[in-house]
Amino acid sequence: MSDAEKIIDMIGKLDAKMDKLGSEVGILGSEVGKLDAKVEKLDAKVEKLDLDLAEVREHVILIEQDHGKQLNALFDSYELLYTISCEIRTGMTKLQATQDHHDLRLLRLEAKIS
Repeated sequence: MSDAEKIIDMIGKLDAKMDKLGSEVGILGSEVGKLDAKVEKLDAKVEKLDLDLAEVREHVILIEQDHGKQLNALFDSYELLYTISCEIRTGMTKLQATQDHHDLRLLRLEAKIS
């Protein structure tokens, strides 16, 4: 085989390899296109998740605020009930003292009568 034939043979092999490489690049290009589409879908899903998360955060804030108001009302009620029970205890103590005093007076009167 002459040098020219060898060169032509090598050029033929290079041409075949370039064709194969071109088709592989084409396949890679279509695969990259598919990946781009998947990435776009994922981006859309992430954006939706971000919006959902923001909405959930807003709801949590509203729940926390409402819960805080309810706790404040509960503590106010507890404080009011405590104050009322203290007043009732004080009144009961006074009534007991008055009853004891009246019992003593009745005993004295009964003693005088008998």
